[in-house]
Amino acid sequence: EDNLARLDYEKYQPSEQTETAFNKCPTAVIIYRGPSAPPLRQPAQKTATA
Repeated sequence: EDNLARLDYEKYQPSEQTETAFNKCPTAVIIYRGPSAPPLRQPAQKTATA
């Protein structure tokens, strides 16, 4: 019952590595919550290759 990971978003401060991963994620599925959260992003547009 109590085996879920928990994160105190009030105390969470993202590291430089977390910021790098966030900025490189083309699908924009990495999200933050809490007071240090950056604004939500839209996924990168796919480019057609032929």
